[in-house]
Amino acid sequence: MKKRGVKVLVNTTVEAETADALTVNNKPIRSHSVIWTAGTANSPFFMEHDFQLTKKGKVRVDQYLQAEPGIYVMGIMRHSIYWYGSNSNL
Repeated sequence: MKKRGVKVLVNTTVEAETADALTVNNKPIRSHSVIWTAGTANSPFFMEHDFQLTKKGKVRVDQYLQAEPGIYVMGIMRHSIYWYGSNSNL
């Protein structure tokens, strides 16, 4: 990516965005194209209440998205072998 002129910033906070630039560490970065990714972390609620978690902290659910009978977990917080397969590292 560097050979193509792409600059990757990690562990950096975007402070502002305009049509012409991002502000990072109080400095503008002029650009018309921005690809922004952000990490996610699960709520500590799941660990505090003894849900079954994967190594990466996702809640294990069944094919109906239930973590426990009557408790459903959806979105990026959950992991299901029915969606990712049994050998997934999620």
